[in-house]
Amino acid sequence: MVDVSIPQVYRAKRKAKDVLNGVDMAQYNRIWSYAATARVRNLGSANKMTLNKPFEESICTFQRLYYYLFACNQGFLDGCRTIIGFDGCFLKSPFGGQLLTAMGKDGNNNMFPIAFAVVEVKCYESRKWFLEFLIGDIGTHNGSIPYTCISDRQKGLVHALNTPFLESEHRFCIRHLYQNFSQK
Repeated sequence: MVDVSIPQVYRAKRKAKDVLNGVDMAQYNRIWSYAATARVRNLGSANKMTLNKPFEESICTFQRLYYYLFACNQGFLDGCRTIIGFDGCFLKSPFGGQLLTAMGKDGNNNMFPIAFAVVEVKCYESRKWFLEFLIGDIGTHNGSIPYTCISDRQKGLVHALNTPFLESEHRFCIRHLYQNFSQK
């Protein structure tokens, strides 16, 4: 039997967290090289990053990342329906954040990635930031046909979609509607 004191347990726990967070921190430090490689290997790809520097002498920290691959964009514009689904999910890491996605549907009803963003929190400002870059890359129409936007009825997303996709139809995902009615 090993006798371990409480301070030793806390020190071991802190060291384990440092090891785990260090791996995550190293991955965040590699975002720049990953983005540069994607731009070189897939010409026309775009990525935008926002850093947070609260004070002049403080270290820059990651805030937001927008990313899309040109090949996926061309595939969406050339072969997919004019439907874009918007969704988001929580990132389960020590740094947290949200993953926002824009997905299309191809001819076989498969999901087709258009763009994604990693943001600090799912709010109106971060969604608007994501949508501004998305519209800059794909526009608001495919030819003369405006896109149809599908989302999960989140108020911030509905409000953020109204301005850039002014001529577009906005529909709600039936799965989310069903879940809301079955809960009540």
